[in-house]
Amino acid sequence: SLIGVCMTETGRFSEAESRLEEGYVIVVADRGAQDPRSRAAARRLVKLYESSGRPQQAVRFRDPAPAGDG
Repeated sequence: SLIGVCMTETGRFSEAESRLEEGYVIVVADRGAQDPRSRAAARRLVKLYESSGRPQQAVRFRDPAPAGDG
C-alpha cells in the first residue's frame, strides 16, 4: 500500500508494518506468492524491516535464491 510506503519513509514503522503486512497477505491470497504484485509487496516489507533496524525479519520476504545456487 502506498500509505504503508509513506509511513515507512517517515519513520512510522509500527503503523507501516500493519498496513504492509495486511496488503501482502491479501495479494498473496489473491495472486500467489510469485505474482509480480506479491513480490512488490514483499519488497516493501523488506525495506520496512531494514529501515527499522530489523533485517532478520526481512529474510522471509526476500526473493528465494534461483535453483542451482547453493
